[in-house]
Amino acid sequence: MVVIGCSAAAVLVAGTAGGSGLAGQSPEPRTIEVLARRYSFEPAEIAVTAGEAVRLVVRSGDGLHGFEIKPLNISKEVPRGSAPVIIDFVAGEAGRFPIVCSVYCGEGHEDMNGVLVVQAREQDQPRAQPFMPSEPVAGRPVFLGALRARGTAMRRSQPVHVLERSRIAVP
Repeated sequence: MVVIGCSAAAVLVAGTAGGSGLAGQSPEPRTIEVLARRYSFEPAEIAVTAGEAVRLVVRSGDGLHGFEIKPLNISKEVPRGSAPVIIDFVAGEAGRFPIVCSVYCGEGHEDMNGVLVVQAREQDQPRAQPFMPSEPVAGRPVFLGALRARGTAMRRSQPVHVLERSRIAVP
């Protein structure tokens, strides 16, 4: 979802990404409609996924505005009227990128901002790994399974604590 905040209001319309069915062609970009007006963008936050093709359709609800996302080198003037400004891009790395009005539009201009949120794809997110020390660490409990793997015979109900790297104490 892309988030945009400013004195311009923005309207979000998300289409579905679909392909033409022909091999080798990329799917249509997801379309998000944004309305800019004094002194906000609607929606104020736009969320997308890294690697996703996006088409922003930006309209002005009242006067001349700007639509700028500096880290992505996107900067467009949005004129008054019904003709939308089309901005196509592919979302890059994950992060939060500020959206600002780059054309002075009145006293509340500084408050006209939003945010583009690029979320990492599931396959890009690291998976949690269970902590299994290769050697005992002083002051930390040791899992019975880890001791058995080293050939140490222990009763299941026996608590085990590591005093030093080389000594294991069984109370």
